[in-house]
Amino acid sequence: MKTVRIRFPIWKKPRSIGIAKYKITSDLKIEILHRDKNGDRIYPDPFYISKERILAYPTQRLEDHGVLLHIVPIRDLDMVPPELPL
Repeated sequence: MKTVRIRFPIWKKPRSIGIAKYKITSDLKIEILHRDKNGDRIYPDPFYISKERILAYPTQRLEDHGVLLHIVPIRDLDMVPPELPL
């Protein structure tokens, strides 16, 4: 399982994250690092999503970098199961 760190979510509803296609080589543990004004992480716990599920989500290409992203709503991510290593 690969860990992907997201600096900030996509704020447009539904609140989502973009995962670069080249990073999707296996199932992912996702950490969203964005903090609120008090310095607390908005999403302190890591999430999990399988490679197969990520690939089913729509894509968007970043114009300035040309990177292809899969756009995944945060509500569709799973909490990391306790049996998976952090």
